[in-house]
Amino acid sequence: MNIAFAEGQRLKTLVGEQKKSLDKLKRNLLEIVRGNRVIFEEPDDEVNYINGGYIVKSANAISMIKDCGLYYQNLFDEVPPLVQKDLWRDISKFVISLVIGIEGQNDASSGYKGPPVLPHELVKLRSYEFNAIVAEQTRRLLCLKTECDLEIIQEEHRELISAYRSEEPLRDAINSSTSTDSFIDGWKCIGSGRFEKLKEFCGGLRTVFPGTATVESDFSIVKNDYRTALTDLSLEGIMHSKQFTTIQSFVEG
Repeated sequence: MNIAFAEGQRLKTLVGEQKKSLDKLKRNLLEIVRGNRVIFEEPDDEVNYINGGYIVKSANAISMIKDCGLYYQNLFDEVPPLVQKDLWRDISKFVISLVIGIEGQNDASSGYKGPPVLPHELVKLRSYEFNAIVAEQTRRLLCLKTECDLEIIQEEHRELISAYRSEEPLRDAINSSTSTDSFIDGWKCIGSGRFEKLKEFCGGLRTVFPGTATVESDFSIVKNDYRTALTDLSLEGIMHSKQFTTIQSFVEG
């Protein structure tokens, strides 16, 4: 689950990619307890847990418990049958509830695709259509950018269309892209140093707003008894020293 949440909060993750991460998480959860869709009508009883159109067999749920190791297997075997039943049903309920919740989240966002942000989408837009998207974002953008920046963004879109029409290698590279590409992969065909303002603008439109996963990852390297009372300077020193080996490898490489 942590992997799915971390992937969903990467700085260059498109909103649509979150759905893929959640779908993968749903499949993994069902695999853990061998859960399946209900095909034939079966009772919710001693050997079945049924909820939301899914069924988990008691044998599969119990196997999942025992897969956790001998310690948990012995604990499970030592408790009375009624407690065993409560355990496997509670675990099944927890897993299936997560699956149903993921489906509900995906259903709620299934109709949202967001504005076009990848090159193969942008070249299909007329200039006035793209300018309308910029206009919708003007108030937000002017908090950090100038009117000149907005003009450059619109100009780079026109330049992208022109390059797409006149540069065959670029056109072939853009045409080979698909809507399933990540933001980074989708823009690789352009190369570095071209249409940077346009790329930056598009990245802010449909990539995921960064969560706390990356920050928590950084702080996980701080192993210090006083880490709850660090000054900015001492924290910076710890972070730099922890990264020394990595930075040194870049220089040596």
